[in-house]
Amino acid sequence: MPSNVILAWVTYARNDIETGILLMKSMRSPRLRPYEIILHHCHQCAEKMLKAYLLHFSGKHDKIHVLDILRVACTVHDTGFNGKRFIDHCVYLDTF
Repeated sequence: MPSNVILAWVTYARNDIETGILLMKSMRSPRLRPYEIILHHCHQCAEKMLKAYLLHFSGKHDKIHVLDILRVACTVHDTGFNGKRFIDHCVYLDTF
């Protein structure tokens, strides 16, 4: 896969996480923060980074939006994706 395509996925992911950070900082009161939208952007960031990883190592990715399925696909290239903390985060973010 051309590196510019992978870089585009990473750039989109960075934009998602930066949007989440801006939303967190935009409300002084934690009670007013739109956590469901912030976590949606976190999910989008993680999804795009996992897809960039898969593109880098296999040259393709499926049109899947479930982080845990993407994580399992990444384990083919690196068993580190099987870590409990990584699994827990993927499962949690998948609810958003």
